[in-house]
Amino acid sequence: MKRIRNKDIAEIVGVSRAAVTQVLNGSRPGCVSVERRDAILRIAREHNYHPDFAAQVLGSGRTRTIGMPMPWMQTLATSFSYGRLLNHVTARLEKRGYMLTLLPVANDSPSKIYQSIDDLLCSRRVDGLIINRPFLDPEAEQTIRQNQIPAVFFAFSSDPHDSISPGIPGVMFDCRAALDELIARFSQYGKTALIALLKSSNTRVSIFKSHPELTLFGLERDPYFLYNTAAAAMVFIRAHWQELKNYPCWILQNDSFAYAALCVIREMGLVPGRDILLAGFDDVEENFEVPFFTTVHDPFDEMADECIRLLFDQLISKKFSEERVTVRSRVVYRGSSLPVNPAN
Repeated sequence: MKRIRNKDIAEIVGVSRAAVTQVLNGSRPGCVSVERRDAILRIAREHNYHPDFAAQVLGSGRTRTIGMPMPWMQTLATSFSYGRLLNHVTARLEKRGYMLTLLPVANDSPSKIYQSIDDLLCSRRVDGLIINRPFLDPEAEQTIRQNQIPAVFFAFSSDPHDSISPGIPGVMFDCRAALDELIARFSQYGKTALIALLKSSNTRVSIFKSHPELTLFGLERDPYFLYNTAAAAMVFIRAHWQELKNYPCWILQNDSFAYAALCVIREMGLVPGRDILLAGFDDVEENFEVPFFTTVHDPFDEMADECIRLLFDQLISKKFSEERVTVRSRVVYRGSSLPVNPAN
């Protein structure tokens, strides 16, 4: 069957091509009567009409594409945070008729990232940028500000927030209150051990270090388990078991570490959630039918909402601000810390 065009829809309904475009892209749905608008939508649906992307780009001067620079693309396979955020961001962009494109950068060198961003902006391949804050070089930030390029940064709770400077708008997770709450509840049941990769710029770790009531057990980065932190944590916990078993409560840097701890505790004949209480970060079990781990949940849906709002304020309204939005994390209590679970 011949592919229908917006010109054909316009002739059938008796309106201009511009009116068909405005109804279908939602920019001016009231430009025609309700009856004609319904007819346009019905015909487009019946004929599976899709706008010509090349024509849209030529007509509007926009690619309807948002770029996200991604140093070390292989980390996507191991990063729960990136996967969850990308899922929400792409869904919200799709509703607005936009798509997200990942922009591979050879490494995380600031100069390489800046060059990649600069090339994108000069070639006008994208209409805007969403950038993880640690990868936003000051030189790139200055270029974005000076040229009023639509851009927004995001910072996970594990990103180093102390490096964030004024410039472009952004969205950050704040897990401080959630961590304080979790530590306070665990402290009712005895000494609390923290198991984390301490030699890092991780914001979570810096917050951990501000709590003297925690006993910190620091892992080294194991070259044999560079991308399998659960395996590295399991080896570490086994090696330090004689000391760790004296702590009735454990807080771990992420849920992968918590899973490793669960395996070792069971291996030693104890019951996780009863003999030793466990908590992690990231809520990797959010969509599980029966989740087990108490965890600190970062609301990625809220982060995506705010990123898209800040970005489209610039794209549509040309409102260039330095607004910063803080999205607060929360503790989700489950069976791995049964005695302190408010639901029990």
